[in-house]
Amino acid sequence: MEQIKQRLLNDDNLADQYRALFTLKAVGDKRAIDAIYEAIQKSSSALLKHELAYVLGQIGDTYALPLLNNILQDTQQDVMVRHEAAESLGAISSLDSLDILRKYAAMTDLDVSIKETCDISIKKIEFDHREGKATDGDNEDNKIPVIDPAPATKSTDVSANNVEELRGVYLNDTLPLFERYRAMFGLRNIVLNTPASHDSHAAALNSIADGFGDKSALFRHEVAYVFGQIDSPAAIPALLKVLYDDKEHEMVRHEAAETLGGLGAESKEAKDALLDFAKNMDAPKVIRDSCIVALDMLAHEQSGAFQYADGLEKA
Repeated sequence: MEQIKQRLLNDDNLADQYRALFTLKAVGDKRAIDAIYEAIQKSSSALLKHELAYVLGQIGDTYALPLLNNILQDTQQDVMVRHEAAESLGAISSLDSLDILRKYAAMTDLDVSIKETCDISIKKIEFDHREGKATDGDNEDNKIPVIDPAPATKSTDVSANNVEELRGVYLNDTLPLFERYRAMFGLRNIVLNTPASHDSHAAALNSIADGFGDKSALFRHEVAYVFGQIDSPAAIPALLKVLYDDKEHEMVRHEAAETLGGLGAESKEAKDALLDFAKNMDAPKVIRDSCIVALDMLAHEQSGAFQYADGLEKA
């Protein structure tokens, strides 16, 4: 554990820090949580710190709640880091988190991405603890081993009509983001559960891509993240467009970069774009860092190594 922690704290090798982090995620005990929180206090990389905050939520232990509260309240932290802390409070889904989330959701002078995330997490916690949960039929098993920021709308019906219904909710910017996120993950599940040759697969995939036109940067960043879960080469053109758009929010561009890392084996254009940005000192640091991490993920995919989180192996 001490060797893995020291790798995590070594700010000279960002890609190696990511590998150490996901080893700690797999360990998932209080020692791992403490090491991750220490890294948030010491790291100089906003990208790494936002990933650290994300992992605290994915571990799912209420021991991390006061630590996440501290991150959310810390005005010296980058917006991406505070947003991720708010999302992780929703992932752990304790009723005890509602007060602080409501406080920050109501702040008028807070960055909109943090406010929106707090609102989504409030609704997720309320949804998770709703009356009648066991019998209301609104629960769907997640095929992906992650805690989504909103539970998917049930998508067992993969007909074109159902895709169109989900698309209507997903792209309706007058609806709460929580409901739109649920539709987004419902569309994702249709893509994952149907063959690529199926009309509903293509319709759902194209619908998700249309979300890149939304007015909310938080929403657009989640679209890029979902494409990483889908892992479809068909998403590469849309992701490259986002990465190269210097007017796009850094939160969205960084997520596009990391998703391209998972798809780069399928596309020389994607790999070349990541290499260009990783070396471009004029690019925002969070974009460069994302491309460095993405290239390491790509190298792992092409290496044939057993697992990306190699902390125990290297220790």
